Order: sequence, then C-alpha cells, then structure tokens
Amino acid sequence: MRNPIARLAAAAVVIVVIGLGMIEFVSTGDKSGVVWAEVAQKVEASRGVIFRVRTTGNKDPNDDWPNGYITTRRSPLHSRTNWYRGGQVRRTVYFNRDAKTMLWVAHDARVYYQRPLNEQELQAPQDGWTNPQQLVDRFLSGKYRELGRKTVEGVLCEGIETTNPAVYAATYPIKSFTGRIWVSVKTGYPVLVETETAAGDDGQRRETGTADQFQWDVEVGAHECEASIPPDYRFLD
Repeated sequence: MRNPIARLAAAAVVIVVIGLGMIEFVSTGDKSGVVWAEVAQKVEASRGVIFRVRTTGNKDPNDDWPNGYITTRRSPLHSRTNWYRGGQVRRTVYFNRDAKTMLWVAHDARVYYQRPLNEQELQAPQDGWTNPQQLVDRFLSGKYRELGRKTVEGVLCEGIETTNPAVYAATYPIKSFTGRIWVSVKTGYPVLVETETAAGDDGQRRETGTADQFQWDVEVGAHECEASIPPDYRFLD
C-alpha cells in the first residue's frame, strides 16, 4: 500500500471498526448492568406497587404454602393487604394515610375494628422487609455482596445479598439474618426478595420470607383500598 491515500483510507476503516466495537461494548455494559442507587430511586418514585408475600416459621399461619399467602396493593396514601388461606381471604387491613385511619377486618370471624393512625405510623411506618419502597435502601445501608445473574420467573436478574438485620426491621432480637434481592436487568425493578431469619433470645424462632409477583409504578387509587363491610359483621370496640 504505497499510495498514501490508500493507506489513510485503510487506517480510517480500522479506526471506524474499532470505534464501533468500543461503542457496542460500552453500550452493552451500560444497558445491561444494574446500578443499585438507581434501583433505589426508581422504587421510591414508584406511584404504587402490588406484590405477594409468603412466610414460613414457628407457629406461622402461612406455613401451608401455597395456600397461605399475603397480597398487598399500596401507594403513598393508601394500601390494602389481604391474608389468604386455602384460596380465601381471611383478613384484610386497610391503611388510609389521607384520612389517618386503619381498618382491620376478620372475614372468618365476621368482625372488624377501626382506629386512627398515630403520628409515628404516619411519619415513618415500619413494615420491615415487606415495605418495597424502603427495601432497597435497607439492603444498601450496610455491607452486601453481589450475587451475579440468574433468571427469575423468566426474567434475567442481578442480585445482592446482605446479613444486615436492619433490613428486617424487627422489634425483637435477631440472632442471624440473610436477605437476597433480585432486580430485573431490563427494567431495574425488584423481581424477587428472599429472607432467612433466626430470631428470639435463643435464636430458635426461625422464619423464611419471599416477596414476588411485583407490579411496579402502577396506579393504586383510593377506591381500590376502600372497605365494604357486610351488614352482618360486628364492630369490635
């Protein structure tokens, strides 16, 4: 290639090819990697979320998986949580932060109870690991390790694991805790949360928890969290 123009043209082709390769490499990394700080921001900004929780443990009413589970629809102002057993709703709890009230309904006993929310509940409700808006911040608040990638419910995810008991936010002694959270590589939203806990003074209270079937950034209106009390239900005073 004695022709200077030919040499320049060949060099330009090489530069373009290398440049395209670098762009593809960088873009792939940027798009596919989970940035955990951004995940925390997304879940906190979510208009509303719907999810399921299943737990097992000593004397836990949801031991009978999959017949016992909990579903929650929540927004910053309203929430409705249903406790299921055998496919039927046994309990429902409604939180209305706008009206500052909590309503508890026991369908199996046909009774209900309502009370005002106190200031602590209004300002900083503590839902532990079942509060998805706070969950990621709890995971990132202490030491954690990256778990790499795996497919969860058909979704490619990246995960982290922590042994920080602050994630659980329990009001009783925690002897040991392990929590894992798996986030969609594509959407940046949590897909699965897993917890394993040994609690109590002797550590004999063992519990496992799973949160899944998430629907993020959905509208959860007040009408979805309003109770319709049947006339034969008795008020507990």
